[in-house]
Amino acid sequence: MVRDGVPVRTKGGWGQLNLRPSSQLEIGGGLGIDDPDDEDLTEMSRLRNVAAEAHLTWRRRPAVVGLEVRHIRTRSRAPLDDLTATQVNVGMGFEF
Repeated sequence: MVRDGVPVRTKGGWGQLNLRPSSQLEIGGGLGIDDPDDEDLTEMSRLRNVAAEAHLTWRRRPAVVGLEVRHIRTRSRAPLDDLTATQVNVGMGFEF
């Protein structure tokens, strides 16, 4: 978002850990945040975004099956409130 033609300064990041207990299984999770500088924001701007995810991938050649659950939380300034969403993704495919 831009305020009066000037980009909003922000700090944030993403961290993720993936584990492979076997050659067929991967388990992981991640957490991220985007926290804009409040001085750069308008009264209608979002104050912060936070996202967390967990995933599981199973491979047995040639098949691949994946499951991810993601939760997103956005804090807005006016009215001061948190909006949340949870998303579930399932994917299947073939490796060759």
